[in-house]
Amino acid sequence: MPEAAGDGPGPEAAHAGPGAVAVEETVGLLRAWARDEAPAMPRTPLLRLLDFARTQKVAWAACEAAARTAPPAAARLLLAPPRRAAEAAVAARFGDLRLAAAHLGAAGIAPVALKGIAFSAREGRPVPWRQMTDVDV
Repeated sequence: MPEAAGDGPGPEAAHAGPGAVAVEETVGLLRAWARDEAPAMPRTPLLRLLDFARTQKVAWAACEAAARTAPPAAARLLLAPPRRAAEAAVAARFGDLRLAAAHLGAAGIAPVALKGIAFSAREGRPVPWRQMTDVDV
């Protein structure tokens, strides 16, 4: 049944993807972040872009890029949630690594941390480009 003018989107809109423009603008945020530049102002509402970035586990980098267009106080507010999430994810992954290392060590296997957890261990900070959800050893 077609929508009447002013009815707004139907329930199927809640399951719709982000749309091509939102995807491209999110990628633009990530490219700007990688180049350490301020991004172009997106046409898509910023919260929609950042929510999409969150689902792709790149919210930190997208927020960092978006914060470059905001006044300092707003930038701090924008960056606080993804920073806390990234730090909590790294703490959880280090716990996973300790547990895996204990089991592997008990079996006589020397573990080697790889990829994101290795970066975090070496740099002493969260992986900046993607939230870790597992540990590669």
